[in-house]
Amino acid sequence: MGIRPSPSLLAGWDRLIVQMDRHPQNEQQLFEQILQDPHSEIRHVFLEKRKFWRRKNIVMIYANWMVGVKAKVQGLKFHGLFSDTSC
Repeated sequence: MGIRPSPSLLAGWDRLIVQMDRHPQNEQQLFEQILQDPHSEIRHVFLEKRKFWRRKNIVMIYANWMVGVKAKVQGLKFHGLFSDTSC
């Protein structure tokens, strides 16, 4: 996901921090909820896999919302974001 710094992003980030202080939870899922809120003005785009996933470039994808290595690998493979080849 690509996000540019903006006043609306900072406001959304502040909202995330306040909600996390009140009720600790998965911050990635909470941020996704904030982005999907109809009142949110945060502009964002999802990066196209074909443009940002290259064989020779290294791309790091975080999957820390998934529990366990096996679940991470399966989830990333399902979305075409995991390669079995080593460097």
